[in-house]
Amino acid sequence: MDGFDEATFEPFRTGIFDNNFEYRVMCGLRNFALHNKLPLGGLILSSKMESGGETIRPNDLARLRIACNPTFPTKALIEDDTMRTATRDEIRDTGAEGLDIKWFVRRFVELVAERQFKIRELTHSGCDNALSEIHSAVSLLELNDDKPLSVFSVQVVSKGSSETEAVVFSLSHLESVNDKRETWETLHHVAGLYISTEIIKKGGVFTSDPPKY
Repeated sequence: MDGFDEATFEPFRTGIFDNNFEYRVMCGLRNFALHNKLPLGGLILSSKMESGGETIRPNDLARLRIACNPTFPTKALIEDDTMRTATRDEIRDTGAEGLDIKWFVRRFVELVAERQFKIRELTHSGCDNALSEIHSAVSLLELNDDKPLSVFSVQVVSKGSSETEAVVFSLSHLESVNDKRETWETLHHVAGLYISTEIIKKGGVFTSDPPKY
């Protein structure tokens, strides 16, 4: 039966780290936050009036849209040796005073999502094959017992151990999980539906343009 394809996944995982500045910074920030308070450099607030038309007339329905853009101060990150030296050098090389938190969190979520989709892709055939083998085994058991089985338990022995552990299987549950796997492709757009779609560019703060999908 197929297992998890580690040989395919590992270069994909390291590629996400190697090819994405935002991912490296956020991984470094995780280590930073274990030893320090989460750095907050300040908030940039901007506002504008919005209405249904291009101009706002008296008695028009309108709203005041306020955007809040917090930043990480680069100085605090560069000076802390709990973060990877190469990543600190990259932050220093931007020449920015701060890093746009919304931008970095957004890219990190998108890249973690890419990694999880790859894991799901590489486990898909293995789960299908495992369910097929379970169905085959259940068919043999049903022939011997002459009755249908929906829930059953098996004794599992770990490699190198003499101890056994009972594992309960529910065929209907396993089948529903596999059915849900077929809908995973529809989740790709979800990675963009969080935080805010509006990044405000401000002098001295590092951000970037969103990737083109």
